[in-house]
Amino acid sequence: MEYSNVQKPKRVEWLDIAKGIGILLVVLGHSGPSAKISWWIWSFHMPLFFVISGILFSIDKYPSFGVLFTKRNSGLIRPYFFFVAISLLVEYLLNSTFGITSVLIHGSGLALWFIPVLYLTELFYYLLRRYLSDLLLIGCLVALSLIGFYLTILGIRFPYNAQAVFTAIAFYGFGNLGSQKLKLFLKAINKLRTSLLLIIFIGINFIFCFLNHGRFDLFKNEMGNYLYVYLSALAGCMFVFLLSNALDHNTSIFAGFCKRIFVYLGTNTLVILGMHQVIKLALVKIFSELNINGVLSLLGRQLLLWVFLMIFIYLFNNYLPYFIGKRQTLIKTGRNKTNPVASVGSNLN
Repeated sequence: MEYSNVQKPKRVEWLDIAKGIGILLVVLGHSGPSAKISWWIWSFHMPLFFVISGILFSIDKYPSFGVLFTKRNSGLIRPYFFFVAISLLVEYLLNSTFGITSVLIHGSGLALWFIPVLYLTELFYYLLRRYLSDLLLIGCLVALSLIGFYLTILGIRFPYNAQAVFTAIAFYGFGNLGSQKLKLFLKAINKLRTSLLLIIFIGINFIFCFLNHGRFDLFKNEMGNYLYVYLSALAGCMFVFLLSNALDHNTSIFAGFCKRIFVYLGTNTLVILGMHQVIKLALVKIFSELNINGVLSLLGRQLLLWVFLMIFIYLFNNYLPYFIGKRQTLIKTGRNKTNPVASVGSNLN
């Protein structure tokens, strides 16, 4: 018997490229860059995923809240606890500690925090989108974003970083409400305008990122200046979308090579998100035990990190698809085969 997805919808490759760029920035951000580079990456890399998830969301796919709830439980919550279990096991093997109580109450302290926040954001947004007009929805999103900002001032944090939902939902709503206009805009834009807008948007991103008096960090509940955060984040997102669209339509050999890499990363974001810090912790321990330090340690760990990520992507996609939120359809052949992607904000929407 063989398992395969039937009648898979055509993927939007510029969005896969954007997700690939985003997840690469996530991994680089957790690899110890300088303070300035880290500040810049944090200014937009997580908002990017909420905006993309909003772009991909269509309320017409879900006739009821229960349908969405069921799908998100299998597509987000099941993988979340799967990766949490792996991280706890690795933590125990490396440090002989097992903080399951803290994780169950407060959520994971790794990049996995993003998954329950996305889960809550999507459920909350569905209710708003279902029952509010566009105008009321926009007003509600602005109000929620202000509440999120106020929570950062007070330093209030909820279990599973739920306070981040108030900020995340604004980016999610921006992506959802503006999705059609964005797609039409990217379809019509020419190379010259793309080049000019790339410069403009990255300029806006840089200016307001470094004018901000604090690093924007949803996980740590840090924001800084409200206006600067949103201008910097949305400009950064637009820069990535323009760059992704340009790569998608560029026919050069180099662009095609870059596109294939980013599409591969973008269609496997969930596995990369869930495994990269676990692998990093193990490699740091191993290199320390072997007394390998300096540049050799840094380069060796980065190379091995991506090698192991590709191995886990292959293994999870082909042998453990259920645990990363993928569906299988039984057809009559002789092998076991699955949908080759598990990506936050792609097959989950």
